[in-house]
Amino acid sequence: MGKNTISTFSLILLIAAVMFFFHVNREAEKRAAAQIEEIEQTSIVAEMPRPAATTTTTPKAPVSPTPSRQAELASGELQNLEQQLAQAQADLQVQRESVNQLATQSQSFTSRMPAALGSFDLNVLRSESQVQNALMEIDAYRNLEQQINRQAEDQMRIQNSAAQAQLAQIDESIRAQELQIRQTREDIMYWNQNFNDQTRRMAELQRLQEQLDALNQQRDLMLQQRLLIAAESLSAAQALQAGKQEALNDLQSNQANAQGNIESLRDSIIRLQQSQREIRNSQISLGSQLRQAQQALQSQETQVKSLETAVEQKRQELNSLVQ
Repeated sequence: MGKNTISTFSLILLIAAVMFFFHVNREAEKRAAAQIEEIEQTSIVAEMPRPAATTTTTPKAPVSPTPSRQAELASGELQNLEQQLAQAQADLQVQRESVNQLATQSQSFTSRMPAALGSFDLNVLRSESQVQNALMEIDAYRNLEQQINRQAEDQMRIQNSAAQAQLAQIDESIRAQELQIRQTREDIMYWNQNFNDQTRRMAELQRLQEQLDALNQQRDLMLQQRLLIAAESLSAAQALQAGKQEALNDLQSNQANAQGNIESLRDSIIRLQQSQREIRNSQISLGSQLRQAQQALQSQETQVKSLETAVEQKRQELNSLVQ
């Protein structure tokens, strides 16, 4: 064969080898892809939750602690219970002391309360009696005030009547006196115009003039007496009014004092009654505190008994483990 034939044959072998390796590589890639897909399907199935009915799990058997470990645990629990019991017993002692103290206070308070309340009641009754007396005193002052006003009015009326009678009498005398004066003046005028008997004329004029002077003097005295009667009547009325006002002022002052005493007594009664309520409220509060403390004491005693029982049981358990 020539060189061309060898070259052609070599080329054919080379192409055949390339085709073979390409086919082998292709098959290998297909197998690898199939394996990968199978692995992925397997993973998906593994990750999917399985029904409970098809799941069977075998529980692990608990590991029982050794007797020494049980004794150690029981000892720790016993120590904890004993600590709780000691604290509960200490609290119980405190509560007993509190109950005893409250009971002593309540007994002392209760024993002293009747005397205190009795004293308050007595003071309230005494104050109320004093209030009634003060009210009666005020009523007496008011009655006396009315009596003073009536007496003053009566006395004023009597004085006015007497003064008016005196004035009426002296006015009558003055009118009579003035009538005589006018008559005397007319007689003097007559004799002044009568010249028949000169001697008698002169004598009558002298006598009438002397009579006129006397009548005028008497009238002036009557007028002065009338002024004196009016002044005395006015002075008596003013004195009576002043005396009445002074008496009324004294009564009003006494009434004000009595009213102030009443208000003070009523304030005292209110304070006494407030003190009574406070004492009763204190007794109720102290009794309530005592009952609450007794209930707390009973609860604490129950807790202590429960802890004592638990401690005893735990000791027996520990003894059985140790043996």
